[in-house]
Amino acid sequence: MALAVLALLVVLMPIMTGLDFLLRRFLRDPRLIYRLNVRLLIRANPALTQPMTATVDEGGVRVQNVSGEMQSGWSMHPLHVETDRSFVLLASRGRGAAVLVLPKRGLAGADPAPLRALLAAHSRRLG
Repeated sequence: MALAVLALLVVLMPIMTGLDFLLRRFLRDPRLIYRLNVRLLIRANPALTQPMTATVDEGGVRVQNVSGEMQSGWSMHPLHVETDRSFVLLASRGRGAAVLVLPKRGLAGADPAPLRALLAAHSRRLG
């Protein structure tokens, strides 16, 4: 009996340790949680997948889609980040801050320099 219990422990301990390691690794990965949240957001609000038009000017940013229009001043986007594929406007540096992504493909081949200058004049660049 004692030998059976010992054998069971020898078999179960590595399995439990491996399972614990995998769960900790996946639950700490923010990309996994982000992907899950994005899927839930898209399912709950299909308008997010509709084409949008963004207009950026001295007054701020105006985004339009089939559902309606949103307008925000520069005070809502004090920070921005430029990547190879987009301009990202941020409400703050903190996690969970509101973001607005302006894909560079939306410029339709136009020079991004005027947008870059407008962002530099009204918000601070990070990174």
